[in-house]
Amino acid sequence: MSDAVLQKAIECLRVSDIWQREASAQLSEYLDELGDLPERHDVLFKHVVLRSLWGKSEETEEAPYVFKVQVGLGARFVESAKSSKGDGEPDIKSAPMLAQIECVYVAEYLSEIDPGSDALKAFALENASYHIWPYWREYLATQCFRMNLPKVNLPLRSFASNQAANPK
Repeated sequence: MSDAVLQKAIECLRVSDIWQREASAQLSEYLDELGDLPERHDVLFKHVVLRSLWGKSEETEEAPYVFKVQVGLGARFVESAKSSKGDGEPDIKSAPMLAQIECVYVAEYLSEIDPGSDALKAFALENASYHIWPYWREYLATQCFRMNLPKVNLPLRSFASNQAANPK
């Protein structure tokens, strides 16, 4: 998508609200048996735009349109395991899960005009995560502390793994 299409959405959409729609955190029974997190472990991340919704707003008089984007985020602690290829990448399917923290955030935007479906799609994939990311960083850090897990340092910004895909 062109930068001009994305820019159109950026200019007309303004953040109205951000909230956590779902959250889950768990330590595995396998970790209970180990007693502590192994020194050699990996953290695998999930970051996906799940869906976006566009429509007329009946709740607010300040803007006739509302746009909601749901983003799924997660961190999974797994025991380090080398893949059968020997490339050093963790084999996600066979690595035992030690702990998992996941959530879904919703970013809500208001707009005076309809920027078009291409602009909304580009915005959902490239900009919504930018607004949600600080909330995810704080939630993950807090949950790691509460669950006695090592601190996870997330970058200041991240892009959804399905940027090339179409959100529902």
